[in-house]
Amino acid sequence: NAENPMRGRAAGAPSAPDAAPRPSGGIELQEIARNKPWGERCLIKCDPSVSIKGTSRTGAKIADYEKEKGPGQYPYAAFVGDSLRASVLCDDAEAFCKCWQALVGDPNNPNQKLRVTRLKNKLGKGQEPFNFHLNAEFQSSLLADPLMVEIQIWITPIMALNDVSHAQYEASRANDVTAI
Repeated sequence: NAENPMRGRAAGAPSAPDAAPRPSGGIELQEIARNKPWGERCLIKCDPSVSIKGTSRTGAKIADYEKEKGPGQYPYAAFVGDSLRASVLCDDAEAFCKCWQALVGDPNNPNQKLRVTRLKNKLGKGQEPFNFHLNAEFQSSLLADPLMVEIQIWITPIMALNDVSHAQYEASRANDVTAI
């Protein structure tokens, strides 16, 4: 006849280890700080080692586009939409939504520096890697023509899981161990 360890205690889950006891025997609720503004709940991930597509990978993509598009579609480099890449990691759904709205901006504004040209809503489709994947034209004041860029918007915990998955993808694509 085993003794029930919960006998003699109040019903329900045990208290959290950091909960402060109240004189009445209940748990003191801790004040939760209000959310920071949405922009402070976003982080831009843009490291030059991964945010600028290397020449060998760009060359491989151009060769793929040449096969896919066929003769006469030169320059095939025009189809490469992710030479410059960045990710925005959003801590919660509100920050994710506000980030998307800020990137889209006002398409009727002629002074807008970023114009979204394509959106892959992988989150809405339930398709890995569960993010918004967009291409946009960025008009720098230093250049006559816009640059095509790729921006991925992530919920932060999903990005952490994707980093592990992407490392495995890179390892599978490597020709030998020294390329990892």
